[in-house]
Amino acid sequence: MKQNISLNSKELTTILINVLLVKLFFVFPKKLITNSGNAAWLQFIYLAIISVLAFFLLLACQKKCTTKNIIELSEK
Repeated sequence: MKQNISLNSKELTTILINVLLVKLFFVFPKKLITNSGNAAWLQFIYLAIISVLAFFLLLACQKKCTTKNIIELSEK
């Protein structure tokens, strides 16, 4: 039995935000302190800018593929 699973733009946006926030809260603080010490806040600003750019790039790619859902795209 095949189920038709589809995600709309709002759901994909919330998934992307959740992925970034989980990484931000659980992984980055320890790695930032061990890598940079007192200058961790500079590295955090640099990584935040890169994350925002990657987020908007992913949203732009998702808007171009609005006819297919994320499950169909991942199968290809």
